[in-house]
Amino acid sequence: MVNAQSSGNFISNKHRIYYYITAICLTVCFIISFPSPAVSDNQKKILVLHSYHQGLVWTDDIMEGIYSVFNKDDMDIEINVEYMDTKRYFDGFEGKYLTRLRDMYKDKYGTMNLDIIISSDDNAFQFLLMHHDELFPGTPVVFCGVNDFEDAMLAGHELVFTGVLELLDPKASIDLALKLHPKAREIAIITETTISGSVNRNVLEQLADQYKGTAEFIFLDKDKTGLTLQELLGSLRQLKETSVVFYSDFLRSKGVYINQEVAVPEISRTSRRPVYTQYDEILGLGVVGGKLVNGHSHGQKAAEMAKRILQGAPVNTLPVHKESVNTYMFDYEQLTRFNIDTDDLPEGSIFINRPFSFYMEYKALVWAVMVIFVFMILSLAAIFLNVVRRKKAERELKKAHDELEQKVENRTNALGIANIDLQSEIDERARAEEQIKKALKEKELLLQEIHHRVKNNLTVVHSLLGLQAKHIYDERDREMFRESINRIKSMAMIHEKLYDTKDLANIDFSAYLKHMLKDMFMSYNLTSDQITLNIDENDVTLRINSAIPCGLIINELVSNSLKHAFPDNMKGEIHVALNAYSKDEIELLVRDNGIGIPESLNIKAADTLGMNLVNALIKQLQGTIEINREKGSEFRITFRSR
Repeated sequence: MVNAQSSGNFISNKHRIYYYITAICLTVCFIISFPSPAVSDNQKKILVLHSYHQGLVWTDDIMEGIYSVFNKDDMDIEINVEYMDTKRYFDGFEGKYLTRLRDMYKDKYGTMNLDIIISSDDNAFQFLLMHHDELFPGTPVVFCGVNDFEDAMLAGHELVFTGVLELLDPKASIDLALKLHPKAREIAIITETTISGSVNRNVLEQLADQYKGTAEFIFLDKDKTGLTLQELLGSLRQLKETSVVFYSDFLRSKGVYINQEVAVPEISRTSRRPVYTQYDEILGLGVVGGKLVNGHSHGQKAAEMAKRILQGAPVNTLPVHKESVNTYMFDYEQLTRFNIDTDDLPEGSIFINRPFSFYMEYKALVWAVMVIFVFMILSLAAIFLNVVRRKKAERELKKAHDELEQKVENRTNALGIANIDLQSEIDERARAEEQIKKALKEKELLLQEIHHRVKNNLTVVHSLLGLQAKHIYDERDREMFRESINRIKSMAMIHEKLYDTKDLANIDFSAYLKHMLKDMFMSYNLTSDQITLNIDENDVTLRINSAIPCGLIINELVSNSLKHAFPDNMKGEIHVALNAYSKDEIELLVRDNGIGIPESLNIKAADTLGMNLVNALIKQLQGTIEINREKGSEFRITFRSR
């Protein structure tokens, strides 16, 4: 039996459980009642249908070209990708394999309202021509990578089909090969038995007639039944010294699919003669190169046309793109292997595996830097001439002052001679003092002019670097330019402050510091919502020979915090303070609450330009630095104002 108290507790617990379950259900219902913000009501649905398989370089390049136009992370776009895999599995357009694919796509996409279809290569194009009205009625199609094309194929589909043709140019590659190897008399052709391979072979067979008397076309697959890789390698070993090789297609070893990343290096190693091609997908696997078709360009062009259709352009206003997008491209390692001079190649050729040359890679940058340095040298020369003039003026002033003192002394000794003589001396002294005041004023104006010109020259350098940085696409190089710009800006602001003040020896450093850090945050495009900047606005005055190194140190330390302390858009705070504990003793504090500096990093032995500059400037100030790595990074620098 259960007593009354136990029964009451059981009922109370049961009600409590019911209460919790009810509260949870209401909360869930409340949450799911709101529409998901992740998916837009106007989301566009795109189907990408590839003839071949994922992992094939050509197909992957086309997909990357499509992604360069349609961001895969864009929530307003849903991209569905299908790989027909017909390089490895194909029994004809009426065969069982494509019939099963048709039925599968019908089940999968029958109820999905697709906005557009992008197809790559001939098999997907032919498949859509056969089954479009059944599977995707009314859905626009943009094809790319199609070789075997005639305008008549689009009869009845003009309002929904358009695209980009894959215009191969084997003649350009063969002409170049014969030019680079004038002793060549045979062109050994590598082909395969797939649909695209057969189409390409027919083109080459027709092209052979144009080379009669110049070179003979030798098709290594003589009877068009296909070769195994070993049979192909055996034929290559028997080639004459007067031969060059043209790789058209080889994705099947006697009907069995073979990966190009496996076959092409073997072909290159076995062949004693250079191998040319018409596809960029195998460049880097051992071929010399040629005028190559590019999968990324095809995918990008098709995606751009698809985007215009999604934006409302009628399909029939976008004609089939029939212009070649091929480019001369070469493997520098193979050029070296066969002693081919790059000067003999077409102008504008693209190279891979070329040894890095800073001058060749950044020729415009090198010349720009040289111009900047020449300008800086000329500016320094102008400053030097101004200094020479100033020193000459000081010597003349001192000479005039000494002469005046001598005259005053002589007149004083003759004071008792006559009142008239005394009055004359007083008048002359007054005139001399007026000249001194005028000379001192001229000296002050000269110093102000020097600071003004230095500031202007640094501003010009700052502007030139800023203009050049717009043409630099490497993020690391752009960051180096931005750091140099900030350093120059911090020095320019010192001279600007000296120009604007009557005290040409000392600077109100607190006002300069606030202005400099504000400009730095603007250069990094930061807002207070990302990084909070706190500045202790203490009244600190520094002489110019302390202000410039101190400004550069602050620039480097704050730049390091902005670049490294807050990764992945992490929010945080940077604190800068400058305190004068006595007339000469100054303490600089730069602190952030970011991820901190690794214990393994020795700041005083760091090999970065920024920290080397900081250490050098501290040494120049005859100061010391202390580092605290707890709760971020804290730099405490003390020095004596000189």
